[in-house]
Amino acid sequence: MTSVSSFLEPNFKSIYDAPSQLDVENFNFVEFKPVAGSSFSANENINVRINSQNRLIDWQRSYIKGTFTADATGASISKMGLGVCFKTITETVSGVALPIFNDYNLVKSLEVKLVTDERKSFIDITESTNTSATLGNVATPFTLPYMGHLSTSDRYFPLATCPGGIEWNAQLESNAQVFIAGASPSYSITDFAIVLCLIEPSANYLSELSNGVARGGQIKIPLELKKVVHSPAQALTNFTQKLQLGVLQSVNSITALHRLSANMNSLSADAFDGASGLLASGKQLKYWYLQVNSQTFPQNRFLYYYGHRAEHLIGLLTAFNVNYSAIKVPDQSDDFLHYSFKANESYGSGIGIWDGFLEINFVYEGAPSASDLQSFICTYDGLLTIQNGIVQVIA
Repeated sequence: MTSVSSFLEPNFKSIYDAPSQLDVENFNFVEFKPVAGSSFSANENINVRINSQNRLIDWQRSYIKGTFTADATGASISKMGLGVCFKTITETVSGVALPIFNDYNLVKSLEVKLVTDERKSFIDITESTNTSATLGNVATPFTLPYMGHLSTSDRYFPLATCPGGIEWNAQLESNAQVFIAGASPSYSITDFAIVLCLIEPSANYLSELSNGVARGGQIKIPLELKKVVHSPAQALTNFTQKLQLGVLQSVNSITALHRLSANMNSLSADAFDGASGLLASGKQLKYWYLQVNSQTFPQNRFLYYYGHRAEHLIGLLTAFNVNYSAIKVPDQSDDFLHYSFKANESYGSGIGIWDGFLEINFVYEGAPSASDLQSFICTYDGLLTIQNGIVQVIA
């Protein structure tokens, strides 16, 4: 049986762990619906409150469901599926806000692009990522994995120690960004709910957990947080983007995407497809490198892209720390770049940013357009702590 007391030290020597199978009495799937409203349109907010109770949340088996309806005949959505409807995710725990997950749909679309064919056939149904899908005037049920930073932890979440519960909020994306075809299409989402897998621990486990917290013990839950920033490209063959990320203790990775203005500002184009078109225009990226705290990464070499396809692909595998079967080969026309700073898979093994900035240097075959947009996804470690009913988030 798992000992709770060993995970409730009043210092940072250990981290809260989930109960063992012997500690679990039961589990159930429970729906939590919006606190107000039943139909939500573009740019509106969906707010869900998860009440405090003597349960633990298994995020990996929890999900979101709803029904998507477009009001225009022939309306087609982004090939990246219905996940693009959700622009910004905000979570609060006992009234304390986690960092805002801005541009969630951009991160989600990148995951869809890299998903293997086996999984793609599954999410074509659950998330409507089928590229031939036309959803106009059709009520389309969907499910998505739980969206938010809290689900990045592989540990059960102890609702019993959060008197204020959890509030989840999503801002929906605009019509223009969701659709790629249709006569002035708009959409609505109905039947929305967060379905949580709630674990009921044994009475002994709950008692030990409560007593440990009462003695001043501190629960620590590691999270992987994401921050998305954007910057216009420059009409130069060699330029630097200086990203203001703030002081961070452990940055795990940085992902860069080059997005053509024409793809982002036209109903006939897919803002989330990712294919930049730079390859066809003769302005493809040659190589890139990064600078953090006046140090260059990687050391003594560049990260080559165009003309070095084999090295670029093996670099993606090593950066994601996965094998060949885990991700799909990205299209060569996608200027999709990824670099990992993590020494290993342990919490806190990334690189600290002490001056608040990360620089990325790009060298192109030909100068891109200054109206293009470069988007950057920074992944970094965070720690959520709960002590005496007080929640803190450390990054």
